[in-house]
Amino acid sequence: EQGVSKSTIDQAFSGLSAPDPSIISKDSAQAEFSQNFWRYISSRVSQYRIDRGTEKLSSNKNILNDIYKKYGVPGHVIVAFWGLETNYGNNTGKYNLVRSLATLGFDKRRSEFFTQQLLVLLKLIDDGKISLSSNGSWAGAMGNVQFMPSNVKRYAIDADGDGKLGLWDSKLDIFASAGNFLHQIGWHRGERWGREVVIPNKFNYELAGLNTKKAVNDWSSLGLKGTNMDRLPDSNMKASLILPMGHKGPAFLVYRNFLSIFAYSRFSQINQK
Repeated sequence: EQGVSKSTIDQAFSGLSAPDPSIISKDSAQAEFSQNFWRYISSRVSQYRIDRGTEKLSSNKNILNDIYKKYGVPGHVIVAFWGLETNYGNNTGKYNLVRSLATLGFDKRRSEFFTQQLLVLLKLIDDGKISLSSNGSWAGAMGNVQFMPSNVKRYAIDADGDGKLGLWDSKLDIFASAGNFLHQIGWHRGERWGREVVIPNKFNYELAGLNTKKAVNDWSSLGLKGTNMDRLPDSNMKASLILPMGHKGPAFLVYRNFLSIFAYSRFSQINQK
């Protein structure tokens, strides 16, 4: 009914007879929901990953500069996503995309969402944009920057002009797709995402949360300081205060580009491989 060819359907579902229990198990134990902030960060932002990111930023600077000119997203932001999502392309996932999405579509918890993703994937295969044999994460995210099928359809760019979406093997396609994604969901050129801050002892914690937005100068007048106890910059940029681990954990003032990062993480389904 969605217009996928019989040939693609027959090939995609050949030999598919039962859900994969390992995928259901992984969906129930995602680290994003089972670890606290520091444990999650320390397991993913290692010195090795930072050093590799610095190397990747330098070796791909020409492509990344072109992406910045077109989409306004700095190279270090794209490389950071690349490193977090797939360790710079070293771990793009080993699960067959069709089988993963068919399993999760069969499971009742989020059947509607994953069934929709499966249908989009079949259309991409039908159009020759994605290979039928492509592998990805257990949740159906694919390529170096782990796009779900609907985001491949919406935001992926064939920047090298070969007629395919080379999210596994074309740096032009990979970086352009990530830049376009962030640009389309609201990234603002020339602005940072946020900064870590120190909160004074007597503070009204009801002000924390993304729903409260104040100018940086207003937060400064409430006693917030930089991590070196220096004064925050003189700025009227709107910011929200977030506390990932409550009042005893780290605190961050986040600007509107943080919302784009938050949306990228949510829409692209950062997952275990």
